[in-house]
Amino acid sequence: MCVIFTLTSHPDYALIIAANRDEFLKRPSAKAAWHSFPTPSVIALEHGASWQESLPFALSLPESLSATAPSATQPILSGIDAYPSGGGTWLGITSSGSFSVLTNFTETAPPPLPPSASRDTYRSRGALPRGWLKEEGMISASDAGKPKKTHSERLEEFLEAAGTQRMEYPGFNLFVGTIDAGSDNKLFATLGYLTNRDISSENVERRQPIFKQLAHGGKILDTSRPRQAGQAGNSAQGCLACGLSNSTLDDPWGKVLSGEKAMEEAVSASEEKGDSAEGIAESLFAMLRTSQSIQTRADVQDSICVPPLRLPVKSATSAAATDGDGHSAGLSWYATRIATVLIVPRDPTKEATWIERDVHVLLEGTGDKPVLLSIEQAKTSQRMYTWAISLRSRDAA
Repeated sequence: MCVIFTLTSHPDYALIIAANRDEFLKRPSAKAAWHSFPTPSVIALEHGASWQESLPFALSLPESLSATAPSATQPILSGIDAYPSGGGTWLGITSSGSFSVLTNFTETAPPPLPPSASRDTYRSRGALPRGWLKEEGMISASDAGKPKKTHSERLEEFLEAAGTQRMEYPGFNLFVGTIDAGSDNKLFATLGYLTNRDISSENVERRQPIFKQLAHGGKILDTSRPRQAGQAGNSAQGCLACGLSNSTLDDPWGKVLSGEKAMEEAVSASEEKGDSAEGIAESLFAMLRTSQSIQTRADVQDSICVPPLRLPVKSATSAAATDGDGHSAGLSWYATRIATVLIVPRDPTKEATWIERDVHVLLEGTGDKPVLLSIEQAKTSQRMYTWAISLRSRDAA
């Protein structure tokens, strides 16, 4: 269960993302760094562990597999699901501004694979954002001489290809997008969406700004028109902040609707104060910590930050049962693990900012009980990266 909020209509920022990752606290995960998606087996070997041995729950990628700044060989910034059957991610961006976000679709169990499926088991959902980020991150001199494609063409082609296989995954929601420069040289974001679950066409309270409908379920969303400074609230043409959790885009949970409003208010307040990108980030991290008491599983739908819950490993998420994760039955701690804020300015001379913070952690000496880090503790251990978006002449002239 995760929640993601995007805003692409700010006059000064091409893209603002605020996201919480909810996951089992014992599932091995690599902290955000620049990399080229090393496999879990390679990560394990570099940590001196075999494929079968356990990795730390929250590990740092070794220097041999990562970097603190982007390069031609390490062009992707994200965390990595380091479980043996994983290897993908939930949120990431390339040095040139292509980005992706994934959430699971909550359901008791996925339907049987379709007869046309090319395999006997479900594909790993984390491979979807990984595929887009690797495809975009590795555009390089090796493509010299080949016809260049526009960002829209690349985005549509990826959604079309992923859409043809979408029923071979457990339920998911996928945002993929690009950052490019307009005729005024200001950066702007284009956002695409794909799901493999039915959408709710009767939800009149939800405005779904679809610019272009693609075959196989893909959509290009029309959310990138810059608004005027000080303008807040939803316009008739779509939400300014666009949220997504573990239901489909146009059938949002309560925390999505409350979070969209909170994000717009936080950004507007920071705007009035003249906050920098880091100031905006602090407001968004405060929003991402919004939590409420969980009495039943349904209450999770209203809590932006999910407090620790003891959940059955195999039934808490269908991926555990269908992706071959190999978890044993039993209860395990589940909560919001990390919060991430990503901010990309419209001015191409200014740097993008990525900040990732731990939220709930398992610490030695706490009796295997999750701890909610204080804001200061989270700041101390945060992963922060800044870099200039490099478009690298990827698009057709």
